[in-house]
Amino acid sequence: MLLAAELAPAAAAQTAIGPEPIIERGLGFQAAPSGLSYRLFDVPGATHAAIVAAMRVGGWHDPAGRTGLAHLLAQHIGATQEPRPEGERWMVRPYGPATVLSITCARADLPARLRELARFLGGELDCSEATVQRSRVQTLLRIDDLQFALPGPRLLETARRQVCRGTPAGKQLFGVPAEVQAVTAAELRAWFEQRCRPEHTSLVVLGAVAPTEAEAIVTREFQAPGPRTPTAELTVHDSAGPLELDGTHSRIAAPFVSVAIKAPEQTSAQWVPFLIAMGALNARAHVFFGSHRGREADALFPFFSFSYRYGDAFALLNRRGEDGADVETVRGELRVVIKRLRTQGAELGDVQQGAFEVASVNMLPPYERQLELLARRHELLLPRADTLALAHVLGWSATLPGDVGRVPVVDVQRALQTFLADANLTWLSLVSPPPRAK
Repeated sequence: MLLAAELAPAAAAQTAIGPEPIIERGLGFQAAPSGLSYRLFDVPGATHAAIVAAMRVGGWHDPAGRTGLAHLLAQHIGATQEPRPEGERWMVRPYGPATVLSITCARADLPARLRELARFLGGELDCSEATVQRSRVQTLLRIDDLQFALPGPRLLETARRQVCRGTPAGKQLFGVPAEVQAVTAAELRAWFEQRCRPEHTSLVVLGAVAPTEAEAIVTREFQAPGPRTPTAELTVHDSAGPLELDGTHSRIAAPFVSVAIKAPEQTSAQWVPFLIAMGALNARAHVFFGSHRGREADALFPFFSFSYRYGDAFALLNRRGEDGADVETVRGELRVVIKRLRTQGAELGDVQQGAFEVASVNMLPPYERQLELLARRHELLLPRADTLALAHVLGWSATLPGDVGRVPVVDVQRALQTFLADANLTWLSLVSPPPRAK
């Protein structure tokens, strides 16, 4: 049951969201001589460090007629890493607001990895015709997989195009095959040289970092590179073909139904309550859907996805029906789930857990509770550094409150009820095509 009536007096005594306190302006980032923004974050006891460089060029910046340019560039950068031992390769991921390079290394290897990054941002990348053609083929194969092999990405990109249409985020981020095919090696090289530069990059080094030594390396390696290039322009276009909210998928035997939940504007007073509400949904998943081994939990792929840290403006709630089930039956099951979430999805413990998730992922107070765990498990360093770098790219320094735990419970409850209302929902589905007539 909702606890609003019981919690209202206590909630009223809490401080509502306001302009104070907020995290340090700029998230504590400094500027290197080259214009690189960087943040060094030492985790006591850590043996490894995560290095994340978020370059301000992604799918949001793809020019008209070149939807998927960011995807191709990321694929190409990744392909140049293949000759290296697996543990020494930089991961490359394209998102809407940025393309992200990341790696985890032992403390002793940190200087060498930062020097590699400096050379890359200084223009070191093989863009010969042969290597670009290989990357182009790999990208086209990946686009085909995302469109036709897996239902999840197809639904996600359809939701993106519908919910975010008319904005830079409304493009199909994995690209349009014909437009990717048309990108020349010279064009890719020019795009790389203009956009993958220190002045367009937010660097986070988190973990086994000796701040004085690391700062000296950053200052030395990222010297002024000469004339700077302007930041890539955000573009609005959609050339991915007809938008089908209810489509067919030849490789599925069961209907998939998704509901896109439109998020509030980042500058809205409802933004942080919505983030916490999404965390609360995660906390309540086991209540609504049983254990992860249960049929209902398996029917969600996943229960919900909301990559707000990557700039997405919507959450996605997904459900897979039984093989051969009717799509309307699955829709009805998901409507029951949404109704329960409206009334049971924001109890006190869940709100506290949701607030802690938002705080810890973004390295906000009380993130200190996570430092011991981060020191013991170095694989957890990378997601934290990744989010911090993207938060700087997205300009969250002025919008995330310093203590999300002070957001009143009733505000989170209200956010769930508001953003799960029918007017904020977009329904999508994929079903297997009808059998061919003999």
